[in-house]
Amino acid sequence: MNNFERDRTFFCMVPQGAPKVDQWYGSDELNIGSYTIQIIATPGHTLGGTCSANSDHIFTGDSLFTGSIGRTDFPSGNWDNLCSSLVKLIKETPADYILHPGHGPYTTMKTEMSQNPFFFPLLKQVNS
Repeated sequence: MNNFERDRTFFCMVPQGAPKVDQWYGSDELNIGSYTIQIIATPGHTLGGTCSANSDHIFTGDSLFTGSIGRTDFPSGNWDNLCSSLVKLIKETPADYILHPGHGPYTTMKTEMSQNPFFFPLLKQVNS
């Protein structure tokens, strides 16, 4: 379902027609030159939310912030999906990986697991 026009209106932007999508990435990896970027599906903040990883760095976009997590009150946001995505990230991300949010300072998974109040109830799911 294409919600481009609705979403533009939500942000008080003038509807102008959706851009043409000419390439889709359907795999878990994106290769650009000598770089391999792992694509991690993290729906929740938005339906198509993703994080990207290269080496020991993960770019979390608006899924995860230092001490917080992404909003789910925008169109296509979903709290349960975001929580599931974060549980997956916690399970699969080494503690010392550097996390680069879409806004604000960088952090590590270890720091978020010990200080992010949104993680505390999720850690019960990780450990069960």
